[in-house]
Amino acid sequence: MNGRKQSDDKLGHETKGKPHFENSKMVQDRAQTLMDAAFAQAQEKGDFDDLPHKGKKLDLSSGDALSNVLKNANYVPGWVDLQQRIRDEIREVVHTLDQQDENHINHIDSRIEEINELIAKYNREVPNPLLQKSKIYRDRIQQQLQKWE
Repeated sequence: MNGRKQSDDKLGHETKGKPHFENSKMVQDRAQTLMDAAFAQAQEKGDFDDLPHKGKKLDLSSGDALSNVLKNANYVPGWVDLQQRIRDEIREVVHTLDQQDENHINHIDSRIEEINELIAKYNREVPNPLLQKSKIYRDRIQQQLQKWE
């Protein structure tokens, strides 16, 4: 045996009798301490001295610094891709309805059900409940499309 108690976790913290969430909090605290130390060391070495846009203000016109950083890195979160897909699907249904083809009503209703399943998935993935959207309905789809534009 390597000198640790059997009830110690990988970081050497005693786990016997403690709830799991306390152990995960200790791990998070330790990880944060390690990240802070690595960041401070990199800063002391000057690793951040020649970064592009250093000293310039962040463009926060969208109100969210993280979104701007991700956008500049050409990263699109999955929920944003899903939002665009839903908008495109709704547009297609609206276009089909505009043609007033009564033979396609059952097809349109099934497409709306599929879109509503995508909306439910979108609502589970968005980072803020304020971004969640309601289901769509055939009789109000034109107005609802505007909320997705």
